[in-house]
Amino acid sequence: DINLKGGTSESSPLDRACADGQYDVVKYLLDKGAKIDVSAPERNPLFGAILSGNLAIAKLLIDRGIDTSVRYSGESMHDMSAIDFAKERGADEFVCLLGG
Repeated sequence: DINLKGGTSESSPLDRACADGQYDVVKYLLDKGAKIDVSAPERNPLFGAILSGNLAIAKLLIDRGIDTSVRYSGESMHDMSAIDFAKERGADEFVCLLGG
């Protein structure tokens, strides 16, 4: 199952590929119908792309329709969106990409 979740954060293959900066794998998974899960920050592929510093993956996710406006609150985040996360990490190119 291309969307099978596992590990401590219940991440999918798409989440892991984004966090690992593997553009070709991300594209393959999306082409094969992988679902873009934004239900939690640790499962949001865009956050993974920001963490890995891979702007091409972020662009691909945006082109494929990821919701960039989702906000999270929890132990380590308070009302944080992808653009807020990029700002916090000093990832200016992602901030620009996300319209900030």
